Amino acid sequence: MRYGGVLAVLVALGGAGLILAATGRPYIVVSASMEPAFNVGDMFWLQPVEGAIAPGTVITFRMGGAIITHRVISADGETLTTQGDNNWAADPWPVPRSSVIGAPV
Repeated sequence: MRYGGVLAVLVALGGAGLILAATGRPYIVVSASMEPAFNVGDMFWLQPVEGAIAPGTVITFRMGGAIITHRVISADGETLTTQGDNNWAADPWPVPRSSVIGAPV
């Protein structure tokens, strides 16, 4: 029975390693801008975003030196407008499609 428990732990760690290898590093939420979808302290990984990005999609992007996760509220070609779910107004900067690094899962 003791070896069964050790085996279960090893299988779980191996599975976690495969997930990390497939999805990259975890991201930790540090602001309340996306509450209630994401709360401060929540953790997620990113999946690639392929094809068009529609309004309503939550994306993670680089803006200057920051990494931001907000919801797309409009898309105009290669330029996206985003807003945190808990924010009163849209973000004041346009987000180029090339700045998107993934979508949280």
